[in-house]
Formats: sequence, structure tokens, C-alpha cells
Amino acid sequence: MKFHPSNIYYNKNDPRVFLYNNPRHKWLGLKPNLAHPKARLFILLSIAVPVAFFLGLAFVGIVAMLLGKELRGEIILGCFVAILLLPTIVLKIYAYHMAARDAKNHPVPQS
Repeated sequence: MKFHPSNIYYNKNDPRVFLYNNPRHKWLGLKPNLAHPKARLFILLSIAVPVAFFLGLAFVGIVAMLLGKELRGEIILGCFVAILLLPTIVLKIYAYHMAARDAKNHPVPQS
């Protein structure tokens, strides 16, 4: 994915937390309004939650290794999927819900 400056949105006067990249084609993605504290919290959580769970899994693996226990690959893969994918999916669903609510409550004038 190539970075483009239009992916950044910062407007203190806009009450919306998330905006659709393209209002006509909502499935093309979202962008957060970085001026809104909830958007900054969302970005922080979407990074911190998987990292914290991954570090917890690493800690469990280190403790198991020190105790001489062997972790099965299926358990590690299941934990990896649950730890990294589930929070990401939940946060993405929440962001789309917020964008739909904000689009309904604060419509953008069509030009």
C-alpha cells in the first residue's frame, strides 16, 4: 500500500471521528479525524492491544521454556490468531459503525 497525503485528515471543526475514504463507495475504507481524541485513542488501541497480547504470549512461551514444558504448535497458532486478528476485527467493526453513525448525524454537503 502506497502512502498518500489524502489518507490524513485533521479538522478540529469536524465532529466526525471516522470518515469514509469515498462517501459513495463506503467499502473503500475509512480514515480517522486525527483532531478528534477518540480517533487518536482508536489508533493507540489498534496498535497497543495486539502488541500487549503478543508480548503476553511471548511471556507464556518463555515461562513454559524455563519450566521445561513444550507448547504445541496448534496452541500457539490458535493464540496468535485470537490475539492478533480478533482485536483488529472488533476495532474495525467499531470504526465502521462510528463512521455510519457520524455520516448520518453530520452529513457532508454534496458539491
